[in-house]
Amino acid sequence: MATATVIRVWCLTSSAGVEALDAFAGLDRTIRPEQLDGLVLDEFVMAKPGVATAIDNARPEPDNVFLTVDTSGDIDQALWPGAGGTVDMSAGQSVWPGVSVAAPATLSIYDHDRISASDLVGAVTILLDESGAGEITKLAISVAERSAYYVTYRVDR
Repeated sequence: MATATVIRVWCLTSSAGVEALDAFAGLDRTIRPEQLDGLVLDEFVMAKPGVATAIDNARPEPDNVFLTVDTSGDIDQALWPGAGGTVDMSAGQSVWPGVSVAAPATLSIYDHDRISASDLVGAVTILLDESGAGEITKLAISVAERSAYYVTYRVDR
């Protein structure tokens, strides 16, 4: 059995935070984990046309994030930070969940809404054939919510 460990979630922009999501269309869907840090981030993400402007236009309210492999978006099924919990995330912020799931899986990022159903703000598919490849970083994006996150994980057998 393979296990995927979610190492890092980095918020490029929180939901409904970008006037023109088209700015993110040119981003690489999979990058090396070290590309999320320091000057390397500037080279691989921020240097893409329109991305810096899009982030600058992001709304100030953070997403109330939780992770799940359950497709219902039920906060009581949250894998991280735990059932019923959320963590506030805004553009440029990272969290290190350190949680593990059986692979293959679809890891979903939700923004909890107290009034309506939680919104899916991105998802990544974790594959069995990624086992042994080391850390992998993939883009989780929602066109409907106009949000983008990078998720770093590792798959081990």
